[in-house]
Amino acid sequence: MNFIKRSYKKNKNITKMRNNSTKKRKNRTKKHKNINYKKIIGGGIDIKDHSLFTPYKTFLPLFLENQDKILMPREESGTHPLDKEAFADIKKKIEESYKDTDKTEQNVFLCFLKFLEDTIRYVPFNEYYEALERVSKEIKTKIIDNHQYQTIILCAVDDMSKSNFWVLLLCLKHFAGEILTAIEKGKKVYVCSNALSGYSSILRMMKDSDPEKVAMIYFDDMSYSGRQIKDSLPKNKYDTSKYNPNIDIFLCLSFISSTAEKLITSKTNNINIFEHTTKVESMSDQFIEWCNKNDRYIYTLFPDLFSGDDEIKQKMFKLLIDTIYIYICDAGNPEQKINDYIKEFSKRTDIPQPQMETIKSIARINSTKKMAFHCYESAIPIYFDHKIADAVSTYDKFLNLGTYPSNNEDCTLQRVITNCKGLPISEVVAKNKYKCNDGSYVDEEDSCLKTFYKDIKYTLNGESIDKNQNVNQLFS
Repeated sequence: MNFIKRSYKKNKNITKMRNNSTKKRKNRTKKHKNINYKKIIGGGIDIKDHSLFTPYKTFLPLFLENQDKILMPREESGTHPLDKEAFADIKKKIEESYKDTDKTEQNVFLCFLKFLEDTIRYVPFNEYYEALERVSKEIKTKIIDNHQYQTIILCAVDDMSKSNFWVLLLCLKHFAGEILTAIEKGKKVYVCSNALSGYSSILRMMKDSDPEKVAMIYFDDMSYSGRQIKDSLPKNKYDTSKYNPNIDIFLCLSFISSTAEKLITSKTNNINIFEHTTKVESMSDQFIEWCNKNDRYIYTLFPDLFSGDDEIKQKMFKLLIDTIYIYICDAGNPEQKINDYIKEFSKRTDIPQPQMETIKSIARINSTKKMAFHCYESAIPIYFDHKIADAVSTYDKFLNLGTYPSNNEDCTLQRVITNCKGLPISEVVAKNKYKCNDGSYVDEEDSCLKTFYKDIKYTLNGESIDKNQNVNQLFS
């Protein structure tokens, strides 16, 4: 697909709707409250509570007025790949920091640094937007054009400064007109800012015997750990009082991790993930796969571990990568988890004692040093043109500041992404608030990439709106 020619092309139907909407604005009050819309009788649910459900026709002018602001400038797409020279610099810094120590500790960190260099995925905006377009087409065919769903709820969870609202607007560029057509044919479509309360409200209105179904669509750019979506949806997997088989929930995501998918589907019934949503493997699966592909490199880092026959080598290889992963990306109580791990594998009698001691020494590396990578089991090695997610979701500290495990308290920060839009790294260093071996999070102002959608200045009827409110608050 030619991104520049197609993805940014004006849509004639949308332009026509915008022109019509401009004419109608003259009759609206500046406070844009209590906007009336024409009621079309159909088979869907006629919801009266507009404090929780905003009718689509009421919401539409907001989209039409802001649709030209929501795409990243085409010249910025694809301009923030990883800086390979920065990785070479960090490798030298680690080697220098540990030059007078046992090389086992140094090589653990070099191994994980190489994994990050090879595995971190960069998604330019054009790639992200095209992925979202494919998912949007599925929404059109499977939900909007599907007569089975007479009521559609578009869930832009939380306030308008968040990614959920932005992704909803992006998707509407692909099917805003089709929704209007569906409404003309009798469907009911609403925008809801609280999926959990919205589901509960719909649940009270429906019966299991209702012949028509409701589609609730949850919008976001990606799910990393799955916790945010899990907390936003009903946990009705085993609670029938919170479940109606006629309410289907769809996740409109361009990307989802296997970790997130497993967590979300374990808690909620009738979850649907679109075929064109890109699946990203969990952190542990990616690390194991990378190690298996780079076994020769790992052998060179830890030659003493792989003496002996092939059977011993295979056992040591698995034990080594398990230990590195558990050490670098442990969850919960790290000291207790590592102690339990050491106790468990120490019972094995099939591993020679020298190799056993080496593995124990890896597991017992000073726990503060691993904080430089800021790795969690739920972290996914991925970032986008439009944002670097927070530390719970990805390698926030490493991607923004180039932190590395130092044998000293100090380390030299640097950017590992090209064409950073944030403060020069020298100004960030001058603040003296980030150390490599600590658990500090990166402030928004010190991030390499600014979160694009947070800087969009939305308006309605030509007036600025407070993005710290949600859609339902704006129109109620």
